[in-house]
Amino acid sequence: MNRKLSSIREVGANRSKDAGKRIRRPGNKYKSKCAFTLIELLGVISIIALLIAILLPSLKMARTVALRISCLSNQRQNMLAATMYASENENLILLYKSWETGPEQPWYQPLYDNKFISETSVFTCPDWAPEEFDVSSSPSKFFSYGAEYRLKVPGQYDIIYFGMLNVWQFRDIEKIDRPSERMYVMDSVWSSSLKQAFVVHYEASYNVGAHLRHQDKANAIYFDGHAEISGAEEFLKAGITRAFDHDALLVLF
Repeated sequence: MNRKLSSIREVGANRSKDAGKRIRRPGNKYKSKCAFTLIELLGVISIIALLIAILLPSLKMARTVALRISCLSNQRQNMLAATMYASENENLILLYKSWETGPEQPWYQPLYDNKFISETSVFTCPDWAPEEFDVSSSPSKFFSYGAEYRLKVPGQYDIIYFGMLNVWQFRDIEKIDRPSERMYVMDSVWSSSLKQAFVVHYEASYNVGAHLRHQDKANAIYFDGHAEISGAEEFLKAGITRAFDHDALLVLF
């Protein structure tokens, strides 16, 4: 009797093991339970494409804001260097030196030559072709932020000249009227070439001026030392009545 029971148990156990095994017939393959159908795959691709379409504008805006902040940081560093330079040079900061007694010098040249700034990337806006700038060669050395140049502010014309032909042009930062409203350096452009420009003119005959490249505004540093993104109201207070939009088309304030 015991032998029969043992035999029955062994048979049952063997059947249980056999039942757990897959029988593979020739020519048939078992399909994986985790495989995607074509419709499911297309659905996943559609969802990914939709997410990309939603996120791309946000990513582009984030990049634009980041570049604008980086530009403003550059200009703050320039103003800090200019202030240090002025403290060692009777409060004077350079606007421009003409070519008649030697090479032309833009506003940043003494800051760089005297090692108040060693990183040249701070002289240009990172959002506007900075790779074209080179302090060691001309004309690319003039593709930088622009300093205000011979701006006529009502009741005041306070540029200080040195040299028989007014070669050196400076401003005394301690004697500037309304320094919190007067701009020193700002985003700028040559309207003819779309390159950054080292000067900002007020006269209509010049094709160079402030550049409203940051969502119809421009970053600027002021003679009191602060920097901010500036629009039409700020430019008018600074005595600037014209600028160029993002596409370098003339804008009158």
